[in-house]
Amino acid sequence: EYSQLRGGVKEISDMPYAGFGEQYLRHCGARFSSETIKSYKTTIDEFQRFLDKEGLSRLSDIDKALIDRFITYRRIDRNNKSTTCNNYLKNLHAQGEYAKKQNLTKDNWLPERYEKVPVNDAKEKKALSKDEYQSIMKEIKKRYPFYYPIFYAYIHTGLRFTELIKQEWKDTYLDQGFLRVTKPKGKKNVENDNISLHEGVIEIIRKLKGRNAQYVFADEKKNPFSQRTRKFIRRLQKIANDLGIKDVNLHTTRHTFCSQLIAMGGSLSDVQAAMRHSEARTTQKYIHKYNPQFNKTISKLRGLDR
Repeated sequence: EYSQLRGGVKEISDMPYAGFGEQYLRHCGARFSSETIKSYKTTIDEFQRFLDKEGLSRLSDIDKALIDRFITYRRIDRNNKSTTCNNYLKNLHAQGEYAKKQNLTKDNWLPERYEKVPVNDAKEKKALSKDEYQSIMKEIKKRYPFYYPIFYAYIHTGLRFTELIKQEWKDTYLDQGFLRVTKPKGKKNVENDNISLHEGVIEIIRKLKGRNAQYVFADEKKNPFSQRTRKFIRRLQKIANDLGIKDVNLHTTRHTFCSQLIAMGGSLSDVQAAMRHSEARTTQKYIHKYNPQFNKTISKLRGLDR
């Protein structure tokens, strides 16, 4: 069959999707984080269940119409959110690209610019106000003093959590006031990102010397933190809920970093650079706060009415 596929006699393999899924996960295992692999495995498992439900099993059964039915099933019958369905589409498109490169199919079963499910059911992302931030940090310092430095650095650098727990001392330049992210999340062409540090972050990080020889942040046993972040989410949400602050999660800290920079007069381009976004429109999604200077400028448009 493989010779027929390479020779163009066949356009798509009859191999079982279950076997292809295992092969694809092995391919991804050395290339992506455990969290990404977990996401891919979830998609493969759910799509396999759908194929079983439809009485199908092979790659040759897969086409855009089948994937459309799968998404409709997940959206309506299983009541999945739009973002979840779009993650399924993204993962299935990546699988199709792999199948194409392996000569298992002539074309990806999804077009390059496939139609996404409109996102109209997502919760509004939250950013902490100054008072909320102070209340939460006061409680973290009181209840979980060991974890206060990592939460403080998390909010004051805008780093993604997986980047923060992987930060090494050799890439941390406290005297020069910056740290280097050598493996920025989401960047295929790896380029180092330099993150500026203010004196408060520098002072806190200096005190962590000795916890771990390699990593800046380590657990109570001086071991590196794993990718599993539930303990941080639970502690942050417990404190926020006790204070009556709703819809707080780990990504709230990144939204807070961005919004507070804007509220304190940072320009969109400066904040975009600090957030390490490739496009300004991505940064704008993180801006939640009233910006007095910008509103003062835009208020001049009222002159059109006079």
